[in-house]
Amino acid sequence: MPASDDLMKLKLREFVQQLSDIVDVQFSQEPSLTKLPIDPRDKSMSSRTAHHMLLVASVDQRSLVGVAENARRLLCHCHQQLGDKLYTVEEERTFAEAIVPFRSQRPLGQSSAVIPRILASTNRFVSSEAKGNLVQWGTQFELPSQIAEAISTGIYWMGATPNSTRRKMWMYMRWMVRPYPDLRIWEELSPKDLFVPVDYNVAKVASSFRLPILSTRQKRPKSHNRCFRGRSYDTESMRLRDSVLAAVSVPLARYALR
Repeated sequence: MPASDDLMKLKLREFVQQLSDIVDVQFSQEPSLTKLPIDPRDKSMSSRTAHHMLLVASVDQRSLVGVAENARRLLCHCHQQLGDKLYTVEEERTFAEAIVPFRSQRPLGQSSAVIPRILASTNRFVSSEAKGNLVQWGTQFELPSQIAEAISTGIYWMGATPNSTRRKMWMYMRWMVRPYPDLRIWEELSPKDLFVPVDYNVAKVASSFRLPILSTRQKRPKSHNRCFRGRSYDTESMRLRDSVLAAVSVPLARYALR
């Protein structure tokens, strides 16, 4: 192995170590961030936390809300407008009206018009499929992939199409299954059974670092099952391929990395 490869991997390992314990912006309790209507670390509120974070994950996409923190801000805004009805409203119109003031203050993504439909669909899923309790509902499954399949096909815009990497879905599963800095709400599920969503940007950056994920010629996995499974890697590698690579993939992929 060339010395340049060893140096690159050393630098990348140092980078991962620096970021590995950073709490996700969507549930960080940093005072500078918009205050959440939940305490994500309070186990007595796990059911509400699971529901709130599913709403956040459902819209946490650049084409929907722009910057990631807008997903957090938007759901906090909706709670200010609707109170706890945020978790029971199933009418798109109610969400559309609640979002109007937020839209005038924050730039959203080009597909933001579908946000009310997504949020209403999420609440309908929690009400009808999970009977109002995602934590209890999750106990019937043995693997995270089974939950991911149920949610992705049950909620609008969560990755029901065959060629989707289901990035939002596996981000949510990471929050729910992995220990700190994530939330570890579904304690009966093992982090080793998580999948790592690998889209074109992640594959391109990974290839530039000579990491064995996907060739950039393979534009994207045919389905989420083509993503890499956590059990194939140790904890540090999992963090590398998931949190860190996903975070840097979009800006770095703009460059012609070789």
